[in-house]
Amino acid sequence: MIQRKLNRFGPFRILPFTLFVCVEKWYVVKKKVGAEFILYRKLIANRYDTYAMFIGLKLSQILLDKITNIRAPVPSNMQVSVTAIFDKSGVND
Repeated sequence: MIQRKLNRFGPFRILPFTLFVCVEKWYVVKKKVGAEFILYRKLIANRYDTYAMFIGLKLSQILLDKITNIRAPVPSNMQVSVTAIFDKSGVND
């Protein structure tokens, strides 16, 4: 599904309202299957803000316990310092 704001293209720039087109493509054969025109509505668009921060999001104690149980400590013989990976001072060019 490809979504484009039509008000950015050619003759659609003069429209007094915001219009989007959703083009459905079948990528296997590179063919357009269909298209749907959608009017922008601020109330609906605010629900789909993908850049919004999750303010006040708190994890339950049960979920936090599960996360800490999944994390296994790294054995000391397998630990490598960050400087050993990113320090280029000892490398000859």
